Amino acid sequence: MIIVTLALLLVAEALLFSYGCSALQQQPPAQQPPAQNGDMPPPPPDNSTIGVVAGGSDSPPPPPPG
Repeated sequence: MIIVTLALLLVAEALLFSYGCSALQQQPPAQQPPAQNGDMPPPPPDNSTIGVVAGGSDSPPPPPPG
């Protein structure tokens, strides 16, 4: 019985620790205009397109000079 209690405490502590760390890393969501219809998902935040604009892994590497 003591082992079960210790295991539950360990799981609860791990969940609280992971939730606390994720809450500290999360930033407040940006104000987005409401969607016109319920079928369309909301647009992604601006920080998700930084890699695409900067030429992320989707674009091929530039050719070597010379």
